Amino acid sequence: MTRRTRKQASRAEGRAGSTPALRSRSEREAVLTRFRQAVARMAQGQFDAELPEEGAGGELDALGQALTELGRSLTRRFDELERLNELTERLHATVRFEEALDFLFEALRPLIPFDRMGCALVRGGGAEPYRVEAAWARTLGTVVKIGRGYSAELAGSSLERLLATGEPRILEDLEEYLRTHPESASTRDMIEEGVRSSLTCPLRSRGRALGFLFFSSFRPYAYKRRHIAFCLFIAGHVSTLIEKAELYEQLMAARAELEEANARLARLASVDALTGIANRRGFDRQLRQAWRLAQRKRLPVALLMMDLDGLKPLNDRQGHLAGDAWLRRVAEVLENALLRHSDFAARYGGDEFAILLPGTDREGAAAVADRLRRDIAAAAGADGLESGTVSIGVAAYQPRREDRAETLIAAADAALYAAKAAGGNRWIANDPLLDRVPDVAD
Repeated sequence: MTRRTRKQASRAEGRAGSTPALRSRSEREAVLTRFRQAVARMAQGQFDAELPEEGAGGELDALGQALTELGRSLTRRFDELERLNELTERLHATVRFEEALDFLFEALRPLIPFDRMGCALVRGGGAEPYRVEAAWARTLGTVVKIGRGYSAELAGSSLERLLATGEPRILEDLEEYLRTHPESASTRDMIEEGVRSSLTCPLRSRGRALGFLFFSSFRPYAYKRRHIAFCLFIAGHVSTLIEKAELYEQLMAARAELEEANARLARLASVDALTGIANRRGFDRQLRQAWRLAQRKRLPVALLMMDLDGLKPLNDRQGHLAGDAWLRRVAEVLENALLRHSDFAARYGGDEFAILLPGTDREGAAAVADRLRRDIAAAAGADGLESGTVSIGVAAYQPRREDRAETLIAAADAALYAAKAAGGNRWIANDPLLDRVPDVAD
């Protein structure tokens, strides 16, 4: 027997001694049939197929074990992919940065080992140096040294080099890293938090450096090369999330500015440019609100229509600038004289003013009219005006559901015209339901 023949015989005897041979060709065919069926099921995505791992012969036993392990590995991988798909859908539906990271902290723990997770963003630029600022962090520990707002300069740091390469970094033993990099204050802080190993992934989008995603473990050597691809996958979605959050904040800021601008425009559109109090448009809106409230709560509402008796002679004698100054002075008196927050004064047009008094009956409105007439006359005397009197028409009414606010305006107008016709410098009260002007005071 040659040397080669003896070796082949020896190997055959070894196989025969280590694994029992199949008793018949039919048994061997049955095992092969099970292999074929199991492989066919795996091809259809059924990775939990049962395969013969013993009794089929040495090479078939090894093949069965390898395929079984492959099926288990593929099952784990597909479970991970399913979870990742769920994570992706959830992240794409979220625009709030912190809410999404809180979700990731809970959802990722079955997929990657970590006890602490953090996210830092790149800030600065222009005249300011770039820095890394902690934007979010959560830990299973009790000590927090690097929390929100913690920042460090980016220039010259190891993180700057990570951004340049775009590659994740694994630090297997932070205590050993600190011994060789004693200048790293952040590493020292992490160790005080209990961290012993870390996986850091740069966050970039369309060439722009956004920040970093940190996974940290309380155990050294927790991270392997296989975790890097997973980290990159998550980092890509977090980068998109950061851009979405930035865009959302910009849109919210723009919306707030637009709303404020619209509010300013609305105020300007409702304010008389000369006197600074409400104009006719502002008065109309306020009257509608007060009228609806009075109808709903069955309360009275009063209106004073006031005209400046001597404005035209003043303009003729001293010019329109003097007349404008008197209009502003009257508006000031009105604002100071109206004591309740709900009372409302407006320049109705030209030399006419309107004073709205919600919840006030005719007697109360007449008392306000008399006080305004006296206050304005006193202001005119203090300013040295010869003709600073006013005429006021008073109307008050508790409106019914079918009544319209124009009824109140018409009644106050009628009373005003009566006061002017009577020589001015007086108030007259009118009843919207009566075709007469009953009360006169001068």
